[in-house]
This record gives sequence, structure tokens and C-alpha cells, in this order.
Amino acid sequence: MDVPLRVIIPITITCFAYVLCRFYIYLEDLISLRMQPADVYLTDIFEPLAIWSLDF
Repeated sequence: MDVPLRVIIPITITCFAYVLCRFYIYLEDLISLRMQPADVYLTDIFEPLAIWSLDF
């Protein structure tokens, strides 16, 4: 099965650009997570199943 170069070259360039963009997004995410204060995700009360503890 032969695929012409006029098809392979644009696909290769597009895939490379996609991978490069995804790498940039992951890098930005990691940098932004590192810049968060240490207590951003701390809560005083954590009740994940509070909806199930309703008194009827």
C-alpha cells in the first residue's frame, strides 16, 4: 500500500505540531500547579457522602 508524499508530509507536520502543543499544555499545567499556595486544596469539613446522610 503506497501513500504519496503529498499526503505523508502534511500529516507528519500536523502530528508534530499536535504533539508539541500538547507538551506545551502539560508543561503550563505543571508550572501553574507548582505556583499555587500550599493550602489551596485544604478544607475544614470534608463530607463526600453528605447527600446520603439526610434524615427523613
